[in-house]
Amino acid sequence: MFMECYVVGLIKMQKIENVSVFDLDGTLWKKNSHLEVLNCYFCTHFYTSLIARFLSRFFPVLWQNKIDKKLKEIPENFISMFDIKKLDINRDILNLLEEKRKKSKIVLMSNAPKEIVKNAGKYFNAETLCSGIGEKASVLKKNYVFDNLFVCTDNKSDSDLLEIADESLFINKKKMKSVFYVPMIYSLKTRYKGVLGLVSFFITSILPLVTYFYVFNIEENIVKNFISLCISYLIINIIYEIGYIINDVYSAGMEKNPTARLQENELKFCRTNILRIINARLIVITLLVIILVSLENFPSLFSISCLLLSVFYLFHNSISEKYRFVSNFVLVTLRFMSPFLLFCAYQKWNILLILFLSLPMLKTITYILKKSFHKKEFFLDRFQIIYYLVLFVFIFVIFYKTADKNIMICESFILFLFLYRFCIKIYRTMKNRTKKQEI
Repeated sequence: MFMECYVVGLIKMQKIENVSVFDLDGTLWKKNSHLEVLNCYFCTHFYTSLIARFLSRFFPVLWQNKIDKKLKEIPENFISMFDIKKLDINRDILNLLEEKRKKSKIVLMSNAPKEIVKNAGKYFNAETLCSGIGEKASVLKKNYVFDNLFVCTDNKSDSDLLEIADESLFINKKKMKSVFYVPMIYSLKTRYKGVLGLVSFFITSILPLVTYFYVFNIEENIVKNFISLCISYLIINIIYEIGYIINDVYSAGMEKNPTARLQENELKFCRTNILRIINARLIVITLLVIILVSLENFPSLFSISCLLLSVFYLFHNSISEKYRFVSNFVLVTLRFMSPFLLFCAYQKWNILLILFLSLPMLKTITYILKKSFHKKEFFLDRFQIIYYLVLFVFIFVIFYKTADKNIMICESFILFLFLYRFCIKIYRTMKNRTKKQEI
C-alpha cells in the first residue's frame, strides 16, 4: 500500500523545465466568473452593479460570505454548462499564453468554481489547478517540479506565487472607475489623499458642520434638524463636486500650470463617461431634495443658494485664471454657509460673521496667495497659524462684553483650528528635516 501511494505521488509530481502559470478571473478573461455565474443563474445584474461594487469595496468580508453562500445554491451541472466566452476573453493575454506555450507548459490556476476551471482547461488546451486564496505556490509545488516559472496575474493575493516566479507579469488595474460614479468618492480620492487628507477633511468640513449646528440650531426637533443639515450638506457638496469634475476633466487643460489630480487612465475614463458620472450625482441630488421636502425643511433661500452655486461653478470653470479668485470667493462662501440657511442663520449675524471669517474668508485668501502670488506650502502654513491667532484675539476683543455662550463655542473652535494648523506646521517641518537628513 505504501509503495502504491509512493508511485502515484511520483506520477503526479511532474518534472518540467519551464512552467507558465496564468490566472483566470481578471487576467485570461476580463470578468469575474463567480459574479457572472450568479448573474446568469439568478437572472439579474445585481452582482456586478454599482451597489455590489460598493459593498465589495467597503464590506469585503460580508460580501465574500454572501457570494460563497449564493454559489452553493447553484447546481454543479449549471456551472459546467456555463459558456466561458461570456467572460470576455482577454486577447492580449491569450496571445501571450500561446507564445509561452512554445517553450513551456501552460498551467491555469484559479479560485474560480472548479467546473469553470475545468472548462477553461479544455477551451485553452492547458492543465488546470484549483487553489484557495494565498495557496497557489504550495499547490503548484505539490504538483510540479520546475526550473523556471513564469506567472501572469492581476491579483495581489497571488503574492506567494509571484515571490517564487523567475519572471512575472502583474496586471495592475486601477479600481477607480466604478467608484467615480458614487458621490463624494471623487472628492475624497482627489482632494483629501492619505491619512492627513482625511484628518483635514474631518476638521475643516465635518467638525465645523457639527459645531455650528449646535450654535445655530433651535432646540426643538434636534434629530430632524440634524438629518436635514446632513442632507443639505450633501446636496451642496455634490453640486460642488460636479464643478470639481468638470474643472479637472476640461478646464484644467486650459490652465498654464494645472494641478494634475487624475492619472491618464482616470482622466480618459472621466472624459468618456462624464455624462453618466454627472447624471448619477443629479439623481442622488433629486432624491435628497425629495427627502428634505418631506421633512418640511427646504426653504427657498437654500434652493436659491444651490442654484447660485451651480451657476457660479460653471462661470468659475470658463473665466480666465486671473479673475477666478472672485468666483472662488463666492463658491467657498456658498459651500460653507448654505447648509445653515435651513435654520434662519442670518438672524444670528454675529455667529454667521465668525463662520465666514473662520473658513470661507481664510480659504479665499489662501487661494489668492497660492494662485496669484505663487506662495509655497511653508508660507501658507505660517500664514494660517497667524490668521487664526489674530482672529481669536479679534473675536475676543469685539464680543467679550456679550458673555454669549455661543460666541464662546465659536472661539473655542477657532482656537482648535489654530492648534490644528500649528500641529500641521510642526509635522511638515519635521518631515522636511527627515528628508534632508536622508539626502
